Amino acid sequence: MTDEVRLKYLRWLLVALGVTFVFGTWPLMHFWASGWGWGEVPGYLLHSPEAAAGFTGMSSSPKMIIALYEVLGVFLLLAAIRPQAYYSLISFAIWSSFAHAAVMAWMAFGDFAHHGGHLVGDVPGLFIVGALLAWLCPRAFKLQFGDDGQTA
Repeated sequence: MTDEVRLKYLRWLLVALGVTFVFGTWPLMHFWASGWGWGEVPGYLLHSPEAAAGFTGMSSSPKMIIALYEVLGVFLLLAAIRPQAYYSLISFAIWSSFAHAAVMAWMAFGDFAHHGGHLVGDVPGLFIVGALLAWLCPRAFKLQFGDDGQTA
C-alpha cells in the first residue's frame, strides 16, 4: 500500500473513530451494556424518566470513560485533517486502546459470569481500533519518546 493510499484510509478511520467516540460511546454503554458498559449502567435506566439526561443512577466510572472517549473523539477528528501533525495523539489512541482492551479482557475473565459479554463487545472492538491505527500509521505505532513525528 502506498503512503498516499495509507494516509487516505487513515483519515477516513480517524473520522469514523472520532464520530463513533463522540456520538457512540453513550449509546453503546446503554443499549449494549453487557458488551460495552462497566460499573453501574443498568438496563432500567433506559426506561426511566431520567434516561434522557443520560447520567442519572450511573456510577462515576462510566461517566469518566464517556468523557474521555468523547474528548479523544474530538481530537481524532482534528487529527484527520493532517494526521502527520498528530502522531503522538494517534500513538496514544493505539496504545491506550490495546491497554484498555487488555485490562477489560483480564477483568472479564476474572468475573466471566458478569462481564463475559465484553469479550464479544468492547474488548475485540478496542483491539481492532488499535490494530487498524497501527497498520495505517506505523510511525505512530513505533513513536519514540521525544519524537514529534516531524523528523525523518
